[in-house]
Amino acid sequence: MVTDPAGNSSATSDEAKFTVDTTAPGDSNDDGKVDGGDKMVVNSMWLSQKDKCRWQYHQCWRS
Repeated sequence: MVTDPAGNSSATSDEAKFTVDTTAPGDSNDDGKVDGGDKMVVNSMWLSQKDKCRWQYHQCWRS
């Protein structure tokens, strides 16, 4: 679901399956964390180039 700054939300999309790569880049001691840091980082990218609207946020549900 995507919501624009005016509060308009898109319809919920179909369920999609994916695999999360949990390998931390820069983890030289194999503890699962980036060396010198202890925070998880989640990167998100919007891939629709034909959609010119500026979206505010998206929601991801975990089951």
